[in-house]
Amino acid sequence: MDYVYILKFIGVLVAMFLVDICWAKYFIHIGKHNAIKAASWGTMIMVLGSFTTINYVGDKTLLIAAWIGSFAGTYYAVSREKKKAEEKSEI
Repeated sequence: MDYVYILKFIGVLVAMFLVDICWAKYFIHIGKHNAIKAASWGTMIMVLGSFTTINYVGDKTLLIAAWIGSFAGTYYAVSREKKKAEEKSEI
């Protein structure tokens, strides 16, 4: 197996995981009208998204890693926010 491909696959998966967490945080701060935090998360979306795009443009099979990372990142971010909200309501 090609180790470079494996590293790219893992890199794209992790980057998309982080991109989707950034999207969740971006929308949270947009909703709170916090421009600086929203802009910061928006910048991270571009940085990580660019890394992902650069990698899968050359090899479309890396889209699988992007899809997995995207699903996992969104699931994680929403689950974490839900848990925080539940803990806050218990207090």
